[in-house]
Amino acid sequence: MPSISLSQQENFSIRLANYFVNHGFLSRSIANEILSQANQHNTSLITWIATKKILPGKILAEACSTLLELPIHSLASMKILPHLVGLLPLQFMQQFKIIPLNQINKTLEIGIVDPTDHSILDAVTFQTHLNVLVNIIAYDELEKCLEQNDISKNQNNEKLIQQIHTTSELYYDHDDHLLDHDEPLIQFVNDIIIRAQRNNISDIHIEPYEKCCRIRYRQHGVLQTVNEIPVRLAARMTTRLKILAKLDISERRLPQDGHFRFQQTDIRINICPVLHGEKTVLRLLNASHKSLLITEIGMDAIQQRQFEEAISQPQGLILVTGPTGSGKTVTLYAALHYLNSTEKNISTIEDPVEIHLPGINQTNIHPRIGLSFAKILRGLLRQDPDIIMLGEIRDSETAEIAMQAAQTGHLVLSTLHTNNTFETIMRLQSMGISVRCLAHATRLIIAQRLIRTLCLQCRQIDDAVPTYFSQFNFADFPRYRAVGCHACNAGYTGRTALYEILPLTPELRTHIQDNAPQKIIIEAAKKLGYLPLLDAGIQKIQHGMTTFSELKRVLEI
Repeated sequence: MPSISLSQQENFSIRLANYFVNHGFLSRSIANEILSQANQHNTSLITWIATKKILPGKILAEACSTLLELPIHSLASMKILPHLVGLLPLQFMQQFKIIPLNQINKTLEIGIVDPTDHSILDAVTFQTHLNVLVNIIAYDELEKCLEQNDISKNQNNEKLIQQIHTTSELYYDHDDHLLDHDEPLIQFVNDIIIRAQRNNISDIHIEPYEKCCRIRYRQHGVLQTVNEIPVRLAARMTTRLKILAKLDISERRLPQDGHFRFQQTDIRINICPVLHGEKTVLRLLNASHKSLLITEIGMDAIQQRQFEEAISQPQGLILVTGPTGSGKTVTLYAALHYLNSTEKNISTIEDPVEIHLPGINQTNIHPRIGLSFAKILRGLLRQDPDIIMLGEIRDSETAEIAMQAAQTGHLVLSTLHTNNTFETIMRLQSMGISVRCLAHATRLIIAQRLIRTLCLQCRQIDDAVPTYFSQFNFADFPRYRAVGCHACNAGYTGRTALYEILPLTPELRTHIQDNAPQKIIIEAAKKLGYLPLLDAGIQKIQHGMTTFSELKRVLEI
């Protein structure tokens, strides 16, 4: 393809903007705005859209292909051919959004996001001394392909592993820093964490076995193996992480908990002795990518209204329940974000503080010095609070104080580890809370789970309905199954929450005080729009958001 001049590039940007407007992808006002932004930054509209991810890569590629009459090349599941690796540096490919596809004699076939940028094509010709044949590629496909084919990083990690000292003795300076000869170990551990940050990983598992050490990432609630290293290095990695978290490096017989901060990410660490050493789990608490808007956490219209009404009350107890990793903390923070104002005194007691919210007084518990949930809660109640968020009700003492606070002019938000809303009532009773106190203090009980959402680019119609779900009516709704493509992880791109919400109205409080059968309470709740978790999941399937298999996995049915 011949290069085009800068004036031609500007004209093409205008044509491209018109294409998006005419095909309904952008409104005229937004198209004009992003065209102006691209001009202000002296870049083409293609590059601006790709950099800011304004439109899906597939739509941008199809538009360029139509207007420039160039072929599109799919990078799905593509591996960079070994003999092409050295033609263009990885950094060059990442910066200029380009990838080598094939070489025949003196002609190099490339994939490029912005074929109108003549300077990139000239640079490729200069770098390779080959003629260039252009294909258009989607920018998001390129990003995933380069991540999967990060050969230089893999080679670098192999070199680092070979350079790491394997002696059992470690050497530190007077500030407890590893000396220079352990720099490969430091870099290797850093790379493991950085890669997790880039991919929004929630947990890192480092697991020593007899013959190797497995490193796994948890993404969207599912664990995947990302690396296996010689088992001789497991103890070295664990020691490095202990140093970061200021833990006892000599203690290998007992579990240890700690935390540290790495590149703007708060990381919680737990180390536990296992058969072949110590297993380390890191929880990445970087929540900057999470929305705290109630409208975006997964509730339907009725649930959202009930939630907002409950948290807007001047007093009462709001309980969010579910297993570890079900998104309870985000739900509580969404409530605090909604309530946060200068007129209210809001305090939290957490283990640990996961999201920093300006204007809210946040406190970490510290069991080693006796600073428990109950002790801090007693202290906060003497500080004229309006709203208290209690990370978790773990014992009867904390439950009693929370109930008293909820009945004496305070709004209390907290969590419990139960499977559904009705189990929560029984759990509180087992903690010694009377039915009368529970009914009067509690305003709302929420049970929730996190469920993976389907990739819209590769999902496929699935006509089959598993036997377990045949009781539900799917006649008028399409069902989908996960497939997997360049833009997702095994057919899924993120997670949303399933909610089961039980508002304790006067009628329901009466039923609870009278120890009415659960069936009667459920019937009364359904009149208020109550939806069990299973039904909430079926709604997500009907809306094309998830699959039968994912719902079965999450609800363990």
